[in-house]
Amino acid sequence: MAEAALNTNVVRLPTAARRKVQQPCNAAARAARKAFREACPWPGEYLFPNERAAMKTAEVMRDMTATPELELLTAICSVLSEEQRAKVSESLAVRAIGRGTAQQALAVFRTTSMTVGERIDLSNAMRRLGGN
Repeated sequence: MAEAALNTNVVRLPTAARRKVQQPCNAAARAARKAFREACPWPGEYLFPNERAAMKTAEVMRDMTATPELELLTAICSVLSEEQRAKVSESLAVRAIGRGTAQQALAVFRTTSMTVGERIDLSNAMRRLGGN
């Protein structure tokens, strides 16, 4: 009896949709997007731009070995002023075109003034590449 009373109290609103309404204006875009995703699957995992930059730096630094000269260079670069850093970075950037050693020097130089987030990204990139 309570069940019958409950059913009479429930009224379907005339404005309630019986099914999910498809938006016809987006149908062509949805079909094109689906066809594109099927034709061109994503080749791998997505990396944010800062993670991609860290991967490039990690690839350059992967084969470097820690030497006393490298440690000294890192210590000197970490105490430079912003103007001095800009001059050194500009000089290294010009030399880094096509020269592996200059690219390594530029990578080491850039790692001496990284933010905490950039250090975490570089650490994760080194871990992904199997470096130290």
